[in-house]
Amino acid sequence: MWQSDQTPLVLHTSLRFKVIEWIFKLFAPDGNGVNVPDEGHVSLFVDTDNVLRSKDASGVVHLVGVTGLKGDKGDKGDKGDTGATGARGDTGASLGLDASLQTALQYTLGNNQSIPANTPTLVKFDEKNFDDLNEYSPASGEFTATYSGLYAFYVQLVGGSNNISNFRYIYLYINGVKKVTLFDSVEANKGVVTASAMPYRLAAGDKVSIMFECNYADTLQGTGTYNFFTVVRIK
Repeated sequence: MWQSDQTPLVLHTSLRFKVIEWIFKLFAPDGNGVNVPDEGHVSLFVDTDNVLRSKDASGVVHLVGVTGLKGDKGDKGDKGDTGATGARGDTGASLGLDASLQTALQYTLGNNQSIPANTPTLVKFDEKNFDDLNEYSPASGEFTATYSGLYAFYVQLVGGSNNISNFRYIYLYINGVKKVTLFDSVEANKGVVTASAMPYRLAAGDKVSIMFECNYADTLQGTGTYNFFTVVRIK
């Protein structure tokens, strides 16, 4: 059967040998081949007039037309439905200070410690109340920072003299260098020096020690309650 609305595809004799190539192009996914009218066309052949035709299952012969021009792009489809909510993710790391990394310690003097006159002397706090990260060594008298951060220090020292003409100093040393000097205050009948150092930033591995000096020979009282050293990491 001839279709009057299609122009025959004429094959010159020299192109007969390319029929197989054209047949493969009929099924090319990019649409650059020729069209078979419908799925009922079961065979292709070149007729005696050098025109490519197809024959359907009923034996009816049809003209095979060339592929038409590519059509215009269709309109954008409607927005799809919102997908289902995904599974909940893992909890992120806390921005606060991890309690397991928190420096918190306090040591006291369990035994008396002699202080020679006019000699800065290392105070070794030998009795532990608590030390969460085990950062203070009573043997060396040094606190070693495990982590970098901002630290606060508090010291109280009690001697035996109440002579207000005597001077008493507490020094805060970091890595063997004096960083803070704190003057004394005197309470009746006791030589009391209470010192609060402002927060100090330390790097991991920095060592902090407390030195005491007075202009007379004295003894720090080893009562376990009067003399103490406290360190807390703020952040």
